[in-house]
Amino acid sequence: MTTELTNPRIYVACLAAYNAGILHGQWIDCTADVDELEAAIQKILKASPIAGAEEWAIHDYEGFASLSEFERPEQIADRVELHNDFGWNPVEAYMDNFRSWDREHFLNSYRGSIPATHEDKRNYCYDDFMDCCPIFGDDRTYFEEWLDVGKIVRSYDHSHTFVEYEKRYHIFCE
Repeated sequence: MTTELTNPRIYVACLAAYNAGILHGQWIDCTADVDELEAAIQKILKASPIAGAEEWAIHDYEGFASLSEFERPEQIADRVELHNDFGWNPVEAYMDNFRSWDREHFLNSYRGSIPATHEDKRNYCYDDFMDCCPIFGDDRTYFEEWLDVGKIVRSYDHSHTFVEYEKRYHIFCE
């Protein structure tokens, strides 16, 4: 199932009502900015059948690979913003693998995506490795003849994370 939706959303429930055996909540469109998300959550709490309700939780979501029950509105808005910049799948592949949101880690480690085949992974590792080698001409030809591409791929498996998500490898480098 693909997670790419036009409007990702969350179902926010009032915990005071939930603990009293009453289902009180609402779906919130997550394309809103953080202030609008927080205002929508406060509106749900103010309309609660339990006076003074303050606590809430995410009881369902659509358009995300994973989402914590207590994900903060800032994190949700941040992910949706990066969905717009990088596409849905890289951001959700990151969450699917790393399980917690860290914007800086995502931005610093994301290297792109390739089709999720062994041959494409092998070619990516080889090409990236060779791009780092300042060897030219006959020396490069000789060097390439002696390379063990299998060892290069195994080395990349230690320094990179290849997250298979939606039939692509999304590559993150530590």
